[in-house]
Amino acid sequence: MLIPKFHISAYSLIKKEITPFALGIINSSNTLVTQLGKESEKISKILLEYNYFRYVKVRLIIFVLFLVGQLLKLVNLLTKTTSEVKKGNLAVSINYKGKDEISSLAESFNSMISTINNHIKNKPN
Repeated sequence: MLIPKFHISAYSLIKKEITPFALGIINSSNTLVTQLGKESEKISKILLEYNYFRYVKVRLIIFVLFLVGQLLKLVNLLTKTTSEVKKGNLAVSINYKGKDEISSLAESFNSMISTINNHIKNKPN
């Protein structure tokens, strides 16, 4: 069976024109996939950094809430103790040890109560 001359020229036209076009599309596709891969890596890094900073922020918030809770607990203790003194109970003290301003305040408060008690004991009748 012989191939007509028309079919041979169509085949050579397809081979000459369409093959380079198809290879160009394949190369463009490879380039596009490579660029998408690079962009995907960038996005992954950004998401990791975002998650890390979110983790740090959450930890920091928890730490600050803990500190505020401790401070409020000590202020509440001081308030209750001063309320007892206001009622006339001079047998109270604040049991708080530390090396911060609150411990200094508690020590001063206890010293004040002790001084008041000593003045009352040494007061002539």
